[in-house]
Amino acid sequence: MEMGERNYTEQTILEVAERLFLKKGYALTSTTGIAREARVGACEDFCVNV
Repeated sequence: MEMGERNYTEQTILEVAERLFLKKGYALTSTTGIAREARVGACEDFCVNV
C-alpha cells in the first residue's frame, strides 16, 4: 500500500469509527463493523499503524 493510499485508508477508518462510536457507543462498536463500514479489509483496520 502506498503512503497516499495508506493515509486515505487511515483517515477513512478514523472517520467511520468516530461516526459509529457516536451512533452506537464505544461498547457496541466492533472493529469488524468499522472495517465493513469503511470498506477495508479487517487486517487494514488493525495494521494501518504498523
